[in-house]
Amino acid sequence: MKCPLERKRFVGREWLFRRILHCLGTGTKGVVIVGEPGCGKTACCCEIIWPTRVDSLQQVLNGRLLAYYFCNAFDAASTSAGQFVLSLASQLLAGERPGRATMSGYRQRVMGEQKRKIWLQDPVKCECDPVEAFRRLVVEPLNEVQVLGAPSASGCSLFVMIDSLHDQCERGPSGAEGTISILDLWARFQDQLPPWLFTLCTSRKQCKCIAKKCLQFRKITLDDAQRPHIVEDIGAYIAHRLSDATAFKARSEQITTSEEELVNLLALKSNGCFLYLELILDAVQDSLISLDRANEVPGTLNGLYLWLCDKLIGDSPFCTVRDIFSVLLASRRPLSVKQLYRIVWTSNVDLSWSSFLAAVKRVSRLLWTDDKMCLLFHGSFAEWLLDVKHSTLKYLCRAVDGHGCLAMFLSCKASTLPKNELIQFAYHLSKLTSFGLSTEQLAMWMTTCGAKADGLILTHPVCDHETTRLLIELGASLVATKPPSNKQWPVSLAVPVQDENHAGHKSLHSSAQSGCSSCVRWWLSAARISPDIEDEYGNTALFLAAKFGHTEVCKHLLKVTQNVNAANRDGWTALRAAALGGHGTVLALLLRYGAGVDYCSADGRTALRAASWAGHEQCCSILLKAGASVDLQDCEGRTALMTAAFNGHFRVVEILAAAGANVDHRDRDGRTALIVVAMGPLPDKKRNAMIELLLKLSATVDITDKQGRSVLHFAALEGLVEVWDMLISRGADLNAEDEHNCTPLMLAACCGRRAIVDLLLSKGADVDTIDSTGRTVLSLAASQGNPDIVGALLLAGLDEMHRDNNGWVPLHYASCNGHLGACALLCSHHAETVDLNDNGGRTPLMLAVEEGHLDVAKCLLQFGASPFKPSLDGRTALHLASSSGSSELCYMLVSQSAGINVDVFDIEGRTSLYYAVLEEHADIVELLLSFGCDPSMADLHGRTPLHVASWLGNSFIAELLLRHGANVDAGDRENRTALMIAVWRNNYNVAKLLLQHKADPNAHCFEGSTALSIAAQEGKDTLVQLLLQFSADINHRDSRGRLAADIARLSNHDEIAHLLDTVQDNLVGMCTNLSGSSKKSAESKSSSGYQSLLMTNESLGSPKVDTSMEARPALDSISYASLSSEEDSPSSPALHQDVDPSVCAYSDHSGHSVHVALKAASNGSPVNREEDLSTSTIPDGDADLSQSLNLSSSCISCRESWHRTSKRTLIVTNPHYRRNVP
Repeated sequence: MKCPLERKRFVGREWLFRRILHCLGTGTKGVVIVGEPGCGKTACCCEIIWPTRVDSLQQVLNGRLLAYYFCNAFDAASTSAGQFVLSLASQLLAGERPGRATMSGYRQRVMGEQKRKIWLQDPVKCECDPVEAFRRLVVEPLNEVQVLGAPSASGCSLFVMIDSLHDQCERGPSGAEGTISILDLWARFQDQLPPWLFTLCTSRKQCKCIAKKCLQFRKITLDDAQRPHIVEDIGAYIAHRLSDATAFKARSEQITTSEEELVNLLALKSNGCFLYLELILDAVQDSLISLDRANEVPGTLNGLYLWLCDKLIGDSPFCTVRDIFSVLLASRRPLSVKQLYRIVWTSNVDLSWSSFLAAVKRVSRLLWTDDKMCLLFHGSFAEWLLDVKHSTLKYLCRAVDGHGCLAMFLSCKASTLPKNELIQFAYHLSKLTSFGLSTEQLAMWMTTCGAKADGLILTHPVCDHETTRLLIELGASLVATKPPSNKQWPVSLAVPVQDENHAGHKSLHSSAQSGCSSCVRWWLSAARISPDIEDEYGNTALFLAAKFGHTEVCKHLLKVTQNVNAANRDGWTALRAAALGGHGTVLALLLRYGAGVDYCSADGRTALRAASWAGHEQCCSILLKAGASVDLQDCEGRTALMTAAFNGHFRVVEILAAAGANVDHRDRDGRTALIVVAMGPLPDKKRNAMIELLLKLSATVDITDKQGRSVLHFAALEGLVEVWDMLISRGADLNAEDEHNCTPLMLAACCGRRAIVDLLLSKGADVDTIDSTGRTVLSLAASQGNPDIVGALLLAGLDEMHRDNNGWVPLHYASCNGHLGACALLCSHHAETVDLNDNGGRTPLMLAVEEGHLDVAKCLLQFGASPFKPSLDGRTALHLASSSGSSELCYMLVSQSAGINVDVFDIEGRTSLYYAVLEEHADIVELLLSFGCDPSMADLHGRTPLHVASWLGNSFIAELLLRHGANVDAGDRENRTALMIAVWRNNYNVAKLLLQHKADPNAHCFEGSTALSIAAQEGKDTLVQLLLQFSADINHRDSRGRLAADIARLSNHDEIAHLLDTVQDNLVGMCTNLSGSSKKSAESKSSSGYQSLLMTNESLGSPKVDTSMEARPALDSISYASLSSEEDSPSSPALHQDVDPSVCAYSDHSGHSVHVALKAASNGSPVNREEDLSTSTIPDGDADLSQSLNLSSSCISCRESWHRTSKRTLIVTNPHYRRNVP
């Protein structure tokens, strides 16, 4: 087959040829050139074979090239190891010619010896045994010849080049399954080749086989775009194309970018793929796209294929083009254009020759055509057509459609097909099994078309296993002429897949699985494959044959196998597989050849258990006669009888019982066959019949499992009335209790089995039993909610006032689970239960409200349930409704209950409104406020709902509270206002809302901290600016005499400190300029000074205010770091940190506190303690203050750090009351 790249223009890659020449002289065994599709691997090989430049490195390499070979995915013959050997031999014979470095004596050693000459004359023999052919024609003669012009002993003289070895790994062998590949053949003999012979091969990057099998080869990468020489190659190629083509020169005026920028862009997008560059530049040259729009093309090869198809095909019909592509994908050999038309015509008989040529011309740049053949232009494009992820459904092609067209074409001349085309006919037909056609139907197809294979003798499997099997079905004979070699060559194949199709199985395994005895004989005798070879799952050929019941195949395998008890990775043996499949003949055959009758793997499951599970009576009888242990148990403690009973196999149960099986055997959970059947999935009639059979076989009815439950308990759970009748008639105990003291009556009531409850009540079952948690039958029935069962039990006289261990009466269970009918029955039967408390003081109404059962709550209220009654923690039903978020329940409680106090509080002082705000149920908050809830009512810690809303950052709820009269400046127990909390939590929106509602920005807690000092400490610059806008006092000092700027500086928030210092300096300046104005006027102007300064600061680049709502944090642990509690020491600082040693506090004799910052406000430089402090100006009214201070002695003592003696945290607990449900 002619190479499409032969003598095609070539640019660059000198570095590659130089490196190959270097490796030739260093004694390297070989080199593998790797790269992604389209990087130029085959082009480099072609340049070495057919150099396009004289006096070049590739010309030197050509002189040392001994032989070459191309593996072409579009030509199945090129991937055959036999064809590879013959091609190398023919080139070696032709290599003894003058003008190049070669060898002498090869022709004499091959043609002069009859044993070797016969391999050249018989291609079928080479196909049959390529290993021996390679040894006779290549390895042995090359080791005997003399190399002319041989270099030093450390170097190599000649080399062999093999292209595209990755096709051997990705597609597998194109010949028969199990035949050796070219890669395996070369790897096996690489150490036996002469030292002067060098190997050069190419492969894709993702192929790992070459690295594993050719360990001594060096690797050269062609598409690493980060390497300079590859970048140079790309640039040289683009420059050559742009300067060489007249089409580019004619359009130079249209190019809007410089040539250098264009080269960089294309080089970046190509990522080392020369095929990508060639396709784009060809498209530009053919006016498919302008050069300046090359940036619009996708940046991957797969994306480029999709773009090309859209450009070439567009809205034109794709059906003909799809048929062309499908046929080319399926064909095993190149086709001419006329042949391609005849084949595609079988899919569309209305297709004319002109229409076909028009379709071919439309996609001509995606095809490679000449006078003799038509191919897809690149292997990567073929893969793209088959991958729906890249080609999309619009351009997706299926190879099976091409096989169908080829099969129809060959069907028309089936009666005159020669041997090779008859094999091709069978091959394409065998691919149609995906349409549901069996091998027998395909053989009928071939016979109907006139194909005859009666005289066809196959000396080896052809194409693949399915093809070989189809030909044998048609009448061909597979015979072994001679063992392939003196040594056994265990051929490996691809891994197996599903049992339905044999694609990918090993040849022997596939033949065994399909039952082709002649194929199995051939693989065992001619191919010399070990019968004990395993596939990926550990299955042997004997296992597969036994599994599918192929007796003849098993006979052949049993004669040669070494281990009849071989188990796969799941622990299955051939005997167990045959038993499960019910193949009695195979089972007997295996036992005759010594299969272990009781052999089992780690799971303990034997062949008898498998036969019992499947219900195969004959197999069970055969195994029992062979001495199988009838009571052998698996890892779960279950016997064959238990599995047969579980699946309803009556006859098998009888056979096993007759053989002495223990009917009362208990498994790992203590359950017998009787219990297993009662729990099992059998239909009612079949289950009843099986239980009756087991009772006839003397099964004991009162045996209990490890939970203390007998078959009666399970029958009660499942509601098996007929089973109950049978068990009671056999004397079963009606009142048997399990480990939880539950009787069958309690289980039946719990599961709502009315018929069982009525039966037990009629039989006199004990109704007064109590389980381990104190529940009665009525409690369990109320929990399940069946009103019929509850009514029946009430009529039976059960106590509806009975309390369990948690103080719950039956009404508690019914209310908690929302069973309206059961609640109505219990309330009407005894109205006093409606307000009974459990151990926690909760009433049924509270449980119904907490779980959100509106209808049950209405029912309880109608029967007189009190909505005011509190639990032990002080919460009422309204508290629970507010927490659960049910506005309907809240409305019902506050509207239908006359005189209800909506401001009732629990033991923590929290009202219903407090809980609604805490859970952020805005609709309930609005509802409660509309019914007169006090929005300013505080809990025991002094926190109002507005404090909680400020903490959560919920501005909507905060606005609701303020609109209904909430005290905006209310302080908690530490006098902390909602504004302080909002600032602490950095909730800007809430803080702004509070300030707009006249919140006092200068309110301070007991420590003297204001909202401004908190914002300064936490570094919230946006909040500092907001507070200054609303006239926050920057001169306010806390209990330790610190300004907000001092606190910011201590917390390392220098920007905020600088802002506050600047504001203060401006205020001082404004006060100095005031003449004859009152103090009140000065303060008024200073307020306006805040506004102007902040506007100036914002215009200078201060950060914008982020008004987005903060995510609500958990409320279970809240701390006001700068706000101390009553228990704090009065001298403790307002910060949870040590005081910076650079800031010292001094006190004069009159008790004034002086705060001196050792860090300069102007540039932040430190102040010298000894010198600068003595000259510092103290902002105080007394002129002698600085003189009265002993700075040198006080400075050291003031460096002591203060620590908070205690921490007070704001704890807002989760209001959901977690009851202990029994």
